[in-house]
Amino acid sequence: MAGAVFLAGVAAFVWLLLSGITGAQKGFQRGVAPGQIQLQLDTPGTYVIFYEFQSVMDGKVYSTADALPPLSVSVAARDSGATVAVAEPTMSQNYSLGSRSGRSILAFEAGQPGTYILTAAYPRSSIGPEIVLAVGQGFGSRLMATILGSIATLFGSLALAVVIAVITFVKRGRTA
Repeated sequence: MAGAVFLAGVAAFVWLLLSGITGAQKGFQRGVAPGQIQLQLDTPGTYVIFYEFQSVMDGKVYSTADALPPLSVSVAARDSGATVAVAEPTMSQNYSLGSRSGRSILAFEAGQPGTYILTAAYPRSSIGPEIVLAVGQGFGSRLMATILGSIATLFGSLALAVVIAVITFVKRGRTA
């Protein structure tokens, strides 16, 4: 019985970890740059812009250099036209999930829900490849919660398996 509990815990650990990691980046909104990307932001807060140097969009594979080309990025609220300050993110975030690999490059604060327009362009004097930008909120915290929850499940099942084994050993020892 203890072995079954532990194996169930290992299976739950793997499932929680894989589904959580995959789900952490599913909320991203993606677009191709240079160009404009319309973002529908449902909650106010900090949003991170990721440069996906390995990506797939609309069946097209994007594989670009790990180093970000010289790109100018701005964000504005669609309704008011008010620009939103874009700055370096407070922490570096990287991911490699399936066919997608990316890293955080910028962040901005959406004061209210709504539609925002992200504009990305190369300086007039340079030409660069089409790249994929992904925008998401809370990726780092969701990823950390997934990892900690998965580890807690694994150790919880191990502890329960040990308790079952000890109780079984003690009870069998008394009857002998």
